[in-house]
Amino acid sequence: MYDIVIVGSGLGGLLCGYILSKEGYSVCIVEKNKQLGGCLQTFKRDNCIFDTGMHYVGSMDEGQMLWRFFKYFDLLGKVKMKRLDDGAFDLVHIEGEEYKYAQGYDNFIETLLHYFPKEKDSLDTYINKFKEIRRSLDNFSSDEFDLSNAPSMKYYSINTFDFIKSITSDIKLQNLLGASNSFYTGKAESSPLYAHAIINNSFLEGSWRFIDGGGQIADILANSIIANGGVIIKNAKVKKFVMNPSDEFVESIEIEKQEPVYGKYFISNMHPVETFNKVESKLIRKVFLNRLRSIENSISVFSLYIVLKENSFKYINHN
Repeated sequence: MYDIVIVGSGLGGLLCGYILSKEGYSVCIVEKNKQLGGCLQTFKRDNCIFDTGMHYVGSMDEGQMLWRFFKYFDLLGKVKMKRLDDGAFDLVHIEGEEYKYAQGYDNFIETLLHYFPKEKDSLDTYINKFKEIRRSLDNFSSDEFDLSNAPSMKYYSINTFDFIKSITSDIKLQNLLGASNSFYTGKAESSPLYAHAIINNSFLEGSWRFIDGGGQIADILANSIIANGGVIIKNAKVKKFVMNPSDEFVESIEIEKQEPVYGKYFISNMHPVETFNKVESKLIRKVFLNRLRSIENSISVFSLYIVLKENSFKYINHN
């Protein structure tokens, strides 16, 4: 029997496994696929490595937020990375024209002023709001933190699209400022400013891409978990969370064509609906399940992967 059984080896499951195993708990991670990592997974075509999800990150300059996370999870110096160009970490194409997203607050504003010379006040307001929301995150470093009273919570009620429209009437600039919407679902009527600001602010602070793919993160975390005494079982599809005889708690998981795994506590890194579909317990009310199943899933995107002929295209250090 393990102290903690984690179902799913996506980034959340691996991070939980790392923290708990580092703190001395016996941990078992169960993954249905042969490759770990969820959206960290990579694949190869013609000797080129492609990311299925995460391929670049922000706030990775020394001392910044993600850099501190990488340091805690012992990823610094192990994950191969390269900083994207200061002048353009993203190049956005709209109606045949291209626009540069530059790193750094001042650099970002000055670069966009080349395209929108009359929008200085709009861009200043936009970046100042980023700084304001970023400062609200300082609450997370407090030992005593009440999420319900966190200043950052008010930004969830502000709509991204409405905010952008309020600072500029230029339609093209509105579209440009919302160009990263695929990172946070991007529905005009339901995308909170908080998500937009935190994601975009991180890239402005310091954008880095992964060399040889983001799958390195999954491999390094998995190796650390195993080194801490943890166990990782791949190719193990969970059929059911099994309750104890008195229906008080989960005591094991049933796995296709394998022995069950027993634990004191269970963490699911699966979709919430998929998780509860695998639990048979009178403790879970039908009204809760129906509400959960009725919640709309976030949208996704189609990705096109292309391998270019050697020496046919100059390498670019931006997206």
